[in-house]
Amino acid sequence: MTAACLRDIRLFVPCLALFVSACAKTGDPQPPLVLIPKPAADLAARQSSDKLVLTVSAPVENTDGSPVSTLAEVEVLRLVEERAGNLPVKNEEEFLARAQLLVKVPAQKLPAYRQGGKLVFHDDLVFEDRSIIYKRGLRYAVRFINGKNQTAGLSNQVYVAPLAIPGPPRGLSFQLGQEYIRILWPPPETNLDGSTPPRIAGYNVYRTEDPRSLPPAPLNKQPLRATEFEDREFQFDKTYYYLVSVVGSVESPYAES
Repeated sequence: MTAACLRDIRLFVPCLALFVSACAKTGDPQPPLVLIPKPAADLAARQSSDKLVLTVSAPVENTDGSPVSTLAEVEVLRLVEERAGNLPVKNEEEFLARAQLLVKVPAQKLPAYRQGGKLVFHDDLVFEDRSIIYKRGLRYAVRFINGKNQTAGLSNQVYVAPLAIPGPPRGLSFQLGQEYIRILWPPPETNLDGSTPPRIAGYNVYRTEDPRSLPPAPLNKQPLRATEFEDREFQFDKTYYYLVSVVGSVESPYAES
């Protein structure tokens, strides 16, 4: 083969490649990818004194199974309704028509609400008539919203009927021994709303080395019936802070001062 023929072949190959590329078959049009966080399924509520604490896991997965990357905000909603037992779950349309927005938190501010792997929200139960707290039931739900203001719907709903319970005991005292620290306290005489007798299912004792934080679990495994507790799991040369709370109800939802 001559040199001229070689030159002709080299010039032809690029042209062939361009022709093939131009004739390639394109795929069918695809709808735009929509990423929406999956609704929460573990919303829970408990009473703390005359307030309510809501906990829920932060979203980690979209409805299509992909990791969450478009979360824009979290909404907490509350519905005030008649107090009754075994109320059915509201359908989403009915709930949204009657509920009020309790709090809306932008995604960039959620780290301030994280505690122990959960998002924690507080409802201070601010009503013009404070007595309504113990006369009505409260139903809660949350929803996750993406950057396009889209949501996959409400979380599970939780219903709470707040109880009039005592505040924490006052006048704690201590007795020190070689092997124990004994904490003693007088029982409360009234509930937070002034009613009697005080609703006391037991007591919890908490210990911390940082007075600004409360441990997630008390020292006692079960609510105490007695008004004293011996701490035998301590170390010398450490400073401890103790807090005693009243357990008003061990049923769900849990109520503690």
